[in-house]
Amino acid sequence: MVARLPFADTVSVVNRPSDSGGRERSVPTTLQVVTTEPPMQITKPFLTVHDFNSLNGIQATAARATASISTASVQEPNRGDGALKLTYDYTQGETGTSAAYVRMNPVLPLRGNPQELGMWAYGDGREHWLRATILDGNGAAHTINFTNENGFNTRGWQYVRAAIPAHIK
Repeated sequence: MVARLPFADTVSVVNRPSDSGGRERSVPTTLQVVTTEPPMQITKPFLTVHDFNSLNGIQATAARATASISTASVQEPNRGDGALKLTYDYTQGETGTSAAYVRMNPVLPLRGNPQELGMWAYGDGREHWLRATILDGNGAAHTINFTNENGFNTRGWQYVRAAIPAHIK
């Protein structure tokens, strides 16, 4: 239960007995309400743009590196039966900034007015920068960031999101 105590300036979690034995249970996390506004209602479901269970229309490209893609079955996929695996080698190219890309051909259209893109990504623990290029209605390219530079340093699955700026239509 969340309550504001009469003498407190912040909202805190209050532990009250909730079973017939009257036993208190531990609360593993703390909750603080930042706003008094009700949560925004999500009225439309998430739209899956691509499930990556097939490589049709997908290719790997690279700058100052080598890159390839394959399908990968994983022990615990977060969605679907498999995943797209991007394999890269930054030691094979010239010095300077290297990059490996997954390209969709044809480009996948985003219907409506999406506010963000999200995906599950499997990290190898190294520092990577996950980004995407999206095209607006006029065909102009815009880069959006799923992470900060060197910000994807997780081992294992992590859900990453990239905001789509409101001016991109």
